[in-house]
Amino acid sequence: MATTYTDTLFATQYRDDYSDSAGFYRILFNGGKVLQSRELTQMQTIINKQIERFGNNVFKEGAVVKAGGFALDTAYEFVKLDTTSTSTSANVGDVITGATSGLRAEILEIVAAASGDPVTYYIRYVNTSSVSAGASTPRFTPGEGLGSGRIVQITNTSINPAVGRGSRVTVGESVYFTQGFFVYTEAQAYIVSKYSDAPNGDIGFKITQDVVSENDDVTLYDNSTSNPNLTAPGAHRYRIQLYLTDRASLSANENFIHVATRTTCT
Repeated sequence: MATTYTDTLFATQYRDDYSDSAGFYRILFNGGKVLQSRELTQMQTIINKQIERFGNNVFKEGAVVKAGGFALDTAYEFVKLDTTSTSTSANVGDVITGATSGLRAEILEIVAAASGDPVTYYIRYVNTSSVSAGASTPRFTPGEGLGSGRIVQITNTSINPAVGRGSRVTVGESVYFTQGFFVYTEAQAYIVSKYSDAPNGDIGFKITQDVVSENDDVTLYDNSTSNPNLTAPGAHRYRIQLYLTDRASLSANENFIHVATRTTCT
């Protein structure tokens, strides 16, 4: 398991004794002297400090450097599976058919049962135009079969709907300035509200920092041959990752980059 980052980790474990007050701006290597590991680490710190100071002069902490097309979808259709289902297995991309409604839908995402919520499929209906007129939003019928032992949740109330709309936020590849670095993040998606199309609150990124060793990632072994040389572990890596989430899901000591606020008007 990767080591969680602390403010003293570099100094204690990697002997990085860099200090602004020392006034060192270059490490000058020459022959006849043994190379110290702290010199390699401190060389990176000196360079990063220059980048950080420039970044702080141009950007605020958490500022977006490369936007990724942040978008909120409040029409993310869901269907809950009833606990009487003899099977809940499915794959993203499968098309399921309601035995009663005749509706067909492609599965976009599958969320396992958790915290009292049943297995939930997020779907895209593919043949609502073929359903007879009358219902403003054609959806699967509570209690109907979906094939392979799967049954739509029988209970269907305003508090516990069997079908309806949730809310999901997506963002493309992005770069944010945080912790003194320009941090890249891959495209991500996050369900802001599982069963509501009117979410409230702050949306953004949780910042995680840790140190990865060869025990966590086999690619840190020497890769000079076609296969990793497991007798030659390499240097550890300091890692920063950004996870799309909402502020309410974070604990008090976790860092957060605020991107957007969703407020439902009443």
